[in-house]
Amino acid sequence: MALKFREATNLSSGTSHDDACDALCGCAPRGQPLSRRSFLCSAAAAGLGGALSASPAQAQAADVKMGAGTIDVHHHYFPPATQEATFKMLTGVFGDVPERIRNWSPARAVEELDRNGVAKAIISTSARPRVDNLTPEQIRAQARASNEYGARMVQDYSKRFAQFGFLPMPDVEATLQEIEYVFDVLKAPGVGMMTSYGDLWQGNPVFDPVLQELHRRKAVIFCHPLPAQCCTALMPRIAPREALFLEFPYDTAVPS
Repeated sequence: MALKFREATNLSSGTSHDDACDALCGCAPRGQPLSRRSFLCSAAAAGLGGALSASPAQAQAADVKMGAGTIDVHHHYFPPATQEATFKMLTGVFGDVPERIRNWSPARAVEELDRNGVAKAIISTSARPRVDNLTPEQIRAQARASNEYGARMVQDYSKRFAQFGFLPMPDVEATLQEIEYVFDVLKAPGVGMMTSYGDLWQGNPVFDPVLQELHRRKAVIFCHPLPAQCCTALMPRIAPREALFLEFPYDTAVPS
């Protein structure tokens, strides 16, 4: 079912609404202050991983009316470098990989934007960006390959996509290097981060150098839920979907 919802991202302090809107494709209105804790945009659609929007019939049934300038800020893309991890995660949770994800392509993503009246999407990688047997060097290479794939999408469809850079967390040194590449070379408007890495949440002091660098750059940070190792399969009768019902909403809730 399609839902009309608002997607939350974190923003470094000192960033105005004008700066954020310019970074995320020039959306309006302008002149309003924007807090660090929340940058709220009207997102295009809900669905598995945000990869594809709902069908027109579903959207109509849910009374979702897309405006001419609608921007989807939670839109996953599936570069070859992360497909193995993504397919493994989907199989574990749902027992299969949906055809629309297995056969995903940039061109099909554009078709879905058109079908649902979405002007532009800010792409980010899916929630499981690594596999267990990768070395640190391979994880760094995975992040770079994913970012370059995303940059090609933006170049090929400049009016339809912008990019949240993928960071090789929890490797702090590699992440600092990739932040430099994402912003200074690829000119991305922001980066994506998970709410936790292993048993460490995003705010753990070990990640302070990363957050300080992003703060220095007044960077937009798109936060995606990722249940910590401590907090999964606590209720066997609903595992492995437990995280989707409980951890995801709590990880990304914005206090009122």
